[in-house]
Amino acid sequence: MAVQRPEEQHVASAQFTPSLTAFWLKASMTLTDRRLIGTVPNVTLGLIPVGSRKVNQPLKTISHAEVDTRVSVARMFFGAVFVLMGLASLGSSLLVALVLLIVGVVIMANGIRAELKIFGNAGVVSTSARAAFTEKANLEEFASRVNNATSAIA
Repeated sequence: MAVQRPEEQHVASAQFTPSLTAFWLKASMTLTDRRLIGTVPNVTLGLIPVGSRKVNQPLKTISHAEVDTRVSVARMFFGAVFVLMGLASLGSSLLVALVLLIVGVVIMANGIRAELKIFGNAGVVSTSARAAFTEKANLEEFASRVNNATSAIA
């Protein structure tokens, strides 16, 4: 995680998981009276960690923050295919059916994602962090704190 400087005042912090299947990974964001700092893990296939990204953005350059929720039609479709294959194989092999059902449900659960977007003064996304849909309330609370801090500067 990025280090807060001694002259900075802590305003808010948030920790969230980037994916339901990678529950052991945590992204962390800290808002001070001067900047937004943090670390966001990069994952591929919603499970495999492939490094992390550091966030360090002065509050003066932040316009606003918002949380976006997206549904991936492709993940929902492939998850449903696995669930249907699991249901179809219930008669032949219970173990194979359970594995297919679990894989399908996990793929579908990862098809719904929340994303914290930090917009720069130019109106484009300068920083973003994806999270599991179960973390949406946590992200919205943090986005609200970012918006309050940027309003206080203006």
